Amino acid sequence: MVNRIRRIILVIRHALALWHTLNLPKNAAKGDWRQQDHFHLLHLLKAEVEELAVALWEWETGKGMAQRVEEEAADVSAFAAMVADKAKEKAVGAA
Repeated sequence: MVNRIRRIILVIRHALALWHTLNLPKNAAKGDWRQQDHFHLLHLLKAEVEELAVALWEWETGKGMAQRVEEEAADVSAFAAMVADKAKEKAVGAA
């Protein structure tokens, strides 16, 4: 039961970080991801994974902050969700 509660808290905290990331002015100005090709979104996702790796390395070596790791993880989640949304959109359109 404790592990389930920890997972729920993790999801809520991450969802809040993701919501914050998506609503940053720099990200809101990028426009609608649905206009992007899914391979382009996948390319951007890979770039975000690299940024997460750098943020994690900086944090582990004492040169960065845990908050940046959380922000980069939220960016990764955002792009993964966009890729999934595009796939779902295509599947619904084909039905």
